Amino acid sequence: MSVPSLAKELGISEPTLYTYLDILDKTGIFRTLKKQSAKQSKKPEKLYFCNTNILYTLASDQKIVTDIGTTRETFFVNAFAEIYYSEIGDFQLGEIVFEVGGKGKKFGQIKDADKSYLVVDIDTTTHKYKVPLWMFGLMNLF
Repeated sequence: MSVPSLAKELGISEPTLYTYLDILDKTGIFRTLKKQSAKQSKKPEKLYFCNTNILYTLASDQKIVTDIGTTRETFFVNAFAEIYYSEIGDFQLGEIVFEVGGKGKKFGQIKDADKSYLVVDIDTTTHKYKVPLWMFGLMNLF
């Protein structure tokens, strides 16, 4: 959901929502993702829970069905201490672009990126630029 539509739905101004998002980011409940650039933007592009358990608990309390794509992205984001939103794929770390998806995910969205990887919800792979999602759970916040 975009910040303008969320602000409208909550009945608050965008600057107020940005302040709230900054506070929630500092609490460790949410994590905001910004674009990677020389000028550090205060406006987050995406918002994720800091833990898939929080995502499922709150969704269950509200009787909301959790989207598997959101769960995959939340899991992946939380493997990194610093990661950014990407306009090409889902995420960017330095010059590397990552696209996260299920086993049927293809390289189409990131085919034009110089350095890119497909992070897929599969057990194993022999493809050089395809990495199983579960492997990022073994990382210790790089």
